This record gives sequence, C-alpha cells and structure tokens, in this order.
Amino acid sequence: MKRFNQFFSIIILLTGIAGCAIEMAPTGGVEDKEPPKFLSANPENESLNFKGKRIKVKFDEYLDFSINPAEIQVSPEMENAPLYYVENKTLNIILKDSLRKNTTYNFQFGSSIKDLSEKNVLENFSYCFSTGDSLDTGFIGGKIENRVTLKAPENCVVGIYADSNYTKKPLYFSKSNADGSFTFKNIKTGNYNLIAYEDINGNKVFDYGDGDAGFYENQIELRDTVKEIKIGLFHAERKRNLKVDKKADLNLVAFKKPEIVKSVNADPLMQVFKFYQNETKDTLFIWSKTQRDSAKYSIEFEDTIITIKEKTNNIADTAFLEWGKFGSTSPLAQTTLIANHPIEKTDFSKIKILEDSLTVIERNKIKNENSFRSIMLSFTKKENKDYYLIFSDSSMLDVFGNYSKEQIMKIRTGSENEYGNLIMKVENTLKEAMIIELYEESGKLIERKAISEENQKIKFSNLNKGLYKAIGTIDKNNNGYWDSGNFDKRIQPEKRILLKEKIEIKGGWDIEAEIKL
Repeated sequence: MKRFNQFFSIIILLTGIAGCAIEMAPTGGVEDKEPPKFLSANPENESLNFKGKRIKVKFDEYLDFSINPAEIQVSPEMENAPLYYVENKTLNIILKDSLRKNTTYNFQFGSSIKDLSEKNVLENFSYCFSTGDSLDTGFIGGKIENRVTLKAPENCVVGIYADSNYTKKPLYFSKSNADGSFTFKNIKTGNYNLIAYEDINGNKVFDYGDGDAGFYENQIELRDTVKEIKIGLFHAERKRNLKVDKKADLNLVAFKKPEIVKSVNADPLMQVFKFYQNETKDTLFIWSKTQRDSAKYSIEFEDTIITIKEKTNNIADTAFLEWGKFGSTSPLAQTTLIANHPIEKTDFSKIKILEDSLTVIERNKIKNENSFRSIMLSFTKKENKDYYLIFSDSSMLDVFGNYSKEQIMKIRTGSENEYGNLIMKVENTLKEAMIIELYEESGKLIERKAISEENQKIKFSNLNKGLYKAIGTIDKNNNGYWDSGNFDKRIQPEKRILLKEKIEIKGGWDIEAEIKL
C-alpha cells in the first residue's frame, strides 16, 4: 500500500518558569455595550496617609445594585470585611477594621462592577491607598495549571507568605482567572513564598486534602516586578486518604491513591485472590471471593489501615472474554481480548481462528500472549475480511477456579488505508526519559510509550482517522509513570508538557512529529 508522509515539529522549552500575567484594561465596544467608566474617588486613588472609614468611587453611569462582596479581593485581608453598597452612580465602601500603620491596601473588584441597564461588566478595576507616606508598588503575576490535566483551574487561591507556615492565612491573596492567570498589585518589597490551592471550604487557608495545590519552589525576592511565575497543582494530601470504590458485580474493590500493601487480615472464609496496581500507580484493584453473604477484612498500607465491610454477591461462575472495539479494526492491529476476572492460565491449543468462517489460520502463524486480564493474539489479517475467534470449552481458567465456556467472536477488518500511523522522534539528545501519552479528542487514552536516550523514536500504529493530542511526562526517576509531588518535602511533581494539542491522523498517512528539547 502506498503511504504518504506529513511532518511537523514540536518544540518544548523546559525552563523553571514560564508564562506571564496580562493586566486587562477596560475595553469598549459598540454603543450600549460599554462598561461603566471610572471618574473619580474620594479619597483619590493611590492616596497617602489614609485615615478615613469611608470611600466613594464615582462612575459615569448608574450602577447595578447587586454588588457581590465575594468577587472583591482586599490585600492585605481585613479581619472584618468592608461593607459595599451602590448609590446611583457611586460605589460606597465603609471600612470596619482599624488599619495597619504604613501599609498599602489594594482593592481588586473582579467582575463585581456593572452598569444598571445592560449589565456590562467593568473587569479588573482596582483601587488602593496607603496609611503611610509611600505607596507599595511591588507586582507579582503568573499562571497556574493542573499538572495532571494541564488545564487552568479557575478561582484557585494564590497566597503570598513571609515564611513557610502555610497553615495560616496568607499575607496577600489573589484568585486565578479562567485562563489560570493571577496578579498581585501594591505589594511591599521583601522575600516571600508563594503557593496556590483549591479553597474548597472557602476559608482562604491551605488545608491538606482540600483539593489540589502547588508551590513555587524558589523564594521570591520582590524588589519591583516579578511576572513570570508558573505553579503546577497536584493532589497535596499529607496522608493518603484512600477512596474505596466497590464494584459489586465483580466483588472488586478499587483503592484510589494507594500506598504499598503490607498485609491483609481477612475472615477465614474470605479469599483475597489478586492485587493489581494500574499503570499510573494511582489505583489498586483487589478481586475477592467468599462463601458468606457478607464479609469483613482489613488491609494495612504503608501508613493506613482500612477495614472493609461489604455485602457480597455471587461471582459469576464462568470466565468469559470481551472484545472492546466497535466496528472494524486495522488488518495490521493486534487483537486484544479482556477477561471478566484475572486470568490464571490460558490453553492456547483450544483457540481456533477462521477467515471468512472457512479458512483455518495455522496455529504456528498465531502469536499469543497472556497478561493480568488480557489475551493478545497477533496473526496476519487481510483487508475487509471477517475473522471468527473460536474459544473451545475450558480454554481459559480464572483466579476463582472458573473455566470459560465455548465462545465465538467475530472481528471485521477494514482497509489498511483507513488507518494512519504517528511517528515521534527526538531531534537532539534526550537527557531524561520521557513518557508520551496519546489521547483521542474525547480524552480517552489510546497508548503510552517511553522515549529515551537509547530509544529516541516511537511509533503509534493503526490509529483511526481523527484528531489526537500528545502529552509528555519527564520521567526523572525512570519508573515508567508520572510521580506526584510532596508538599512537606518540597518535592515538585514530575513535569508534564502538552506536546501537541491537535494531531490530525489521516487514513493511509504516516504523520511524523519531531520533538525539540
């Protein structure tokens, strides 16, 4: 078959910091779409030696009365939040707190100010004053992203601290925008630590286990402006909080975020057969079987003991296989079948393959492999043909002692030129191993491959036509999967990079992508 080639490059800049914050100015538009315009303030914006309790901010049109205080950020935070109310074209601010000496206060109004008629929003308006003789002018800006999904989390708290005690409220705080950007204005010069976290309970305090969090690894020496800060968020639990997901139909328990299993203490009639940790090492699966209607057992992990009490179902007393694909498959693709339970052994002499229900594929031309729950079959297939996989009775035995019954599966091949290949290679020397994951546009993981100094070219074969994206993980410890971070030990998660957001795979084409590090 004649194949075509398409080539593009992927350039990765592996630096400690990246991105920048963009300060958004109010923008106008067509008539009736302009937001309110700031006219004046009393006391004036950026006033010095402020001693009052009331601030009036005037605009050029009538304001919407529904001011949302949750949208307004005051740094440094006041213990008693100010009172905000609208009077015609004026926003009134009444301060309830005694103010600190020689301190600059900055009010960022987010999306809280809008006109009365059309609800046009004045984005990112700010007002500041100082209780001393000078105004702090330090500026910090940057972006945050989730290190796993590589997406920008919105409304995360970004906190500035004078030390590493993150259990208290930050000196200054801001919230991330939809694109993950954040800004701090009017910050006092000094040395600071910076973290970002999902503030699920809304107390503005970093709580272990309260969503995802991340930290900037270097102390910031703020003298004027620091813009290029990037923080990657990861799950920052101090202890493993094991999430149990009971799959009743299989008597299967899945443990999210597991540590190493040290021991299992089970009822004498409770039989725990199989432990299996998935490729990303973030879920532990346990298959079990019991003669009782209910069961109790405990599992000791590295720093946690968890006890399971469950109503049990009768596990199916037959092992069977499923082919997970729909429609046709590439004639060049390996055929993978998934069992309903972990496989103890497979008798490949009891598996027969027919082409068009007539021609028997010779056994010595079939390559086979058995894994935890999978049977892989490789044999030469023709285009646009039907193949019948015949599993005779007792061809497979599962870990519960169940034998499979006779099964017949039909697999249809398409034309070879309906499928494409993606070839990825490193242009220059790769100093650290990289894991490359290929995802369909829907987000489904298709395949994971390793690329290294010894193996600087990989190929994803027999892909369906469509759009894909590639994500790379810098595998620093070379263990084959992404490692999260540790807040207490100041360990950053392994770096993940969006190599290419849209890769179009065409039928009959080899798409070549070059990775430049």
